[in-house]
Amino acid sequence: MYKLLTLERNARKYLECLRKLLENFNINSKIYTKQRYKRKSDNKKIIGFHVMIRGNQNIKRFKEHMGFDIKYKNQNLLRAIGPGAAAESRC
Repeated sequence: MYKLLTLERNARKYLECLRKLLENFNINSKIYTKQRYKRKSDNKKIIGFHVMIRGNQNIKRFKEHMGFDIKYKNQNLLRAIGPGAAAESRC
């Protein structure tokens, strides 16, 4: 997620709510600040964030409770879980 630097506080609040939602499903995650840069088109300062879910059990819980509707993202999720994930996903 990339936002104007002036919206940093709102973005962090949103991502913290997302992290707490994941926590309700026993999915551990962490918010990372990616980078800051100036947008060439208007010279405004931009900041990037992402939420990372680490650990095979957390990724499995994410797949079980949430997952993705987008095919390529779901395939990437299955690859991240590892062998046997495709068989589990058919259930």
